[in-house]
Amino acid sequence: MKEQTMKKLITLIMTFLLCLGSVTPTFAADKKKGFDASAKHAIAVEATTGKILYEKDATTPTGIGSITKLLTAYMVYKAVDQGDLKWNTKVDISDYPFELTVSAGVSNIPLDARKYTVKQLLDATLICQCQQRSHCPSRGNRRH
Repeated sequence: MKEQTMKKLITLIMTFLLCLGSVTPTFAADKKKGFDASAKHAIAVEATTGKILYEKDATTPTGIGSITKLLTAYMVYKAVDQGDLKWNTKVDISDYPFELTVSAGVSNIPLDARKYTVKQLLDATLICQCQQRSHCPSRGNRRH
């Protein structure tokens, strides 16, 4: 009998605590304030409809920093996947990216050759974040 009474008491206490937790007040963000990204420029787009969900100074031209390396990597992976490019394709290194290897203002590792495979260049771009290597696959075999 005591065991049944204890189970009922525990069930009653647990039910009370669950109900108490469900009536905890919540506070919605002030609609007048709205959301403000800490970035200087931002845009959020719904992928399937293209509807702009949020923007902050989105039309002002600005540098995009390291995202160019990721975009280059995406384009290279896509070209390889579609059969337009092969990982073992040799790429001639033009003067511009070759000269960047000695630039003090650029994160890099000096190039020691004038030909690399697409895979070598992409690996160097993603692993070392070497900026001059990201210029090469996107330019193909053209000289700068």
